Amino acid sequence: MQFQSAQFLFFFAFVFVVTAILNRFQKSPWPRNLALILASYVFYAAWKPAYLLLILFVTLFNFLTGKAILSDNARQRQAVLAFAITVNLGLLFYFKYFAFAVHSVLTALGWIGFAHDDIVLNIVLPIAISFITFEAISYNVDVYRGNFAPENNLLSFALYFGFFPRLVSGPIVRPYQILPQLKRVHNRMHLRSGIFLILQGLFKKVCVSDLISYFPNAVFKNPDAYSAQDILLATMAFTVQIYCDFSGYTDIAIGVGRMLGIQLPQNFKLPYTALNIREFWQKWHITLSTWLRDYLYIGLGGNRTGHVYRNLFLTMLLGGLWHGASWNFVIWGALHGAVLVGYHWFSRWRPGFSLPAPVAWTLTHLVVVVAWVFFRAETATTAFKMIAGVFQPGRYTGLFNSDAGMVLYTIIAFYAIHLGAALLKGFRRPAYKHGRYLLGAYQALLFISILFAIKPDDTPFIYFQF
Repeated sequence: MQFQSAQFLFFFAFVFVVTAILNRFQKSPWPRNLALILASYVFYAAWKPAYLLLILFVTLFNFLTGKAILSDNARQRQAVLAFAITVNLGLLFYFKYFAFAVHSVLTALGWIGFAHDDIVLNIVLPIAISFITFEAISYNVDVYRGNFAPENNLLSFALYFGFFPRLVSGPIVRPYQILPQLKRVHNRMHLRSGIFLILQGLFKKVCVSDLISYFPNAVFKNPDAYSAQDILLATMAFTVQIYCDFSGYTDIAIGVGRMLGIQLPQNFKLPYTALNIREFWQKWHITLSTWLRDYLYIGLGGNRTGHVYRNLFLTMLLGGLWHGASWNFVIWGALHGAVLVGYHWFSRWRPGFSLPAPVAWTLTHLVVVVAWVFFRAETATTAFKMIAGVFQPGRYTGLFNSDAGMVLYTIIAFYAIHLGAALLKGFRRPAYKHGRYLLGAYQALLFISILFAIKPDDTPFIYFQF
């Protein structure tokens, strides 16, 4: 059930009306929570009903392990935590990485001369398994560390895991961000800001991401058939596409949550305005980067062990692998890890040194854009072909591909708005007498643009595959 589909529109309208009625008359939060968890399971079942058993198992399992961790016996607490993490990661490994691991082993055996038959494993990746795993681990670790008391209400706990707006692609939520809200009797429903975020997210998805997706799709599929400038343009187009696609999903998820009375955490802060790679990760997919820091980087020892660079690199390497079972994702994570290590080393070597903002922005953005090539390519071989094509002078022939004009104008407009928003951020906003009407006109413009640009095929969000 795609956010931009008519099916979701009617589904959400029904859920909103039911939730509004329950918020108006309820004396306990459980009727609203029950309605929302039932709606969430209907939403999840729309993808593949059989996988409801998976989310029910994960919910009940982690509910029980969270309570079992609360023990006076230190060894028992450690054993339960280890068991919980092993089971959650085991499920993720089976569905997401088992086929990749088997293929990698067989390929390695072939390299050293052992003949083997090809094995085809048709394991379907369940929607949201990666995000659910992260939240399950963070819940158990937080309870173990004493940061959060185990939840006693199974209904609230199920809704923490299954709340449908953020179920598929985040934001990744922590227990303290959601569970306290589910205990309130009357949650305020933020209608205006929710509608604005939904329209903004739909505009990013339908009028930008989907509109230019055809060009990078074609070039990345067969880079040998395109000129060097087309490869450059396709790379920049994907840079814009993935931001608008993923931040668009997040805007819609947060907006839907607000309209239902539940606040979800922010996930993006104009990431393409970053002046260094560390700042980029403070602004891009914030809930993932903070999760990696708090549960993986610190778990590896963080700054305490004297192996800061190793821990940082491994964190980003594993963060890349989390995105998908493919070597190109490993390279993507390794590239970000290497640049982060280099940035931290240089910051210690030359404290206080800073490049002029335009130079710092250009270098940072260049790293991000090059890394996106490995993220988008189907294989590492294709990614290297894309990069090699840029450095072949003979391929700079003629003008851009005839289909590229609209893509180029869209990219220019995006960067003008994205960087302009950062430049205007420091200025005080004047109070307009008719600000409400201006905002209404802006929302109407977004709505009309979406109606003209929306397609009947409901192109999936990119992060649905993770």
